Amino acid sequence: MLSLWLDHQYRFEDWSISTHLHRLQSIFRALRLPSTTCRFLALSYHIRNLKYSIRGQQNGQARHPSINPDELVRVFFPHSKINFYQTLHIGKLRLCTQSYATNKIADDSNIIFLPDGIEYSSRIRAIFTLDNDEPYLLVAYLRDLNPLTCAINVNENFAYPNILYTSTSKWNFTPIEVKDFIENSTFFRSTAGISYFLRFPTLQHCS
Repeated sequence: MLSLWLDHQYRFEDWSISTHLHRLQSIFRALRLPSTTCRFLALSYHIRNLKYSIRGQQNGQARHPSINPDELVRVFFPHSKINFYQTLHIGKLRLCTQSYATNKIADDSNIIFLPDGIEYSSRIRAIFTLDNDEPYLLVAYLRDLNPLTCAINVNENFAYPNILYTSTSKWNFTPIEVKDFIENSTFFRSTAGISYFLRFPTLQHCS
């Protein structure tokens, strides 16, 4: 029952936790307790952590075959039959490659994934299957991301963990399974060469 309650596929149902996030936020605000914002953020993080427990139960369906193969995938899997795709559907959620998102209004190629218990913000370079089996993702990610920090006063700074940035331009690449996917995110690169990954405030916003 818990897995259904938190399942992204059913986020529009009346009994889904995603449907009631705003109501929960209003309740916490009405209580007027100290650090209300922190309490709601803690609730959101708790829900995210519960979501980790149902990872692996989600199945992806690759769609929109691509005629442009990614040679880096062939480097990782030189002896497999590889089929490339442009989109991946996980329930009602759609992910896509960077190239497919180019010049489109919505960019669904930025994700957070969790291999070995560590979260990484990344961009989807390729979607593919091996030997006509389950789909995989080839993602590009940056190391040494730091939380955005703002000065509160001369002696104190505030770090916002949902906005990460780095000045490095060296991308790393790794194939991941669909079960490693956590949620969508947003990517932005400034004219100064700073890369930003922004995490949505709630799971409802990133759906």
